[in-house]
Amino acid sequence: MKHPEQRPDEIYLGNARPGDLSDSSWKTSRLGKVGLQADGSPLGKHNAERLRPWFIKRAEVEATIQAERLNNKPWSASTIRVYEAMLAEGGEA
Repeated sequence: MKHPEQRPDEIYLGNARPGDLSDSSWKTSRLGKVGLQADGSPLGKHNAERLRPWFIKRAEVEATIQAERLNNKPWSASTIRVYEAMLAEGGEA
């Protein structure tokens, strides 16, 4: 799903609590202002106060795919498929 606040070089990951990003390994994380429900409508007031849209740069995902290809670990193929799906489903390009 594409989010209205999403920039052309970003992927929308969904909604997150601001404090959760400190646990993320994505270095290019950015929070937007208005979280959305699955149908694209704004979150209700209760959830809107604690959840915001979460974006990361497409280039970081692409670099992570390349690093996984170089690592060539037993789990690399499935990890690469997940990241490629993120790029495909993340809107823009």
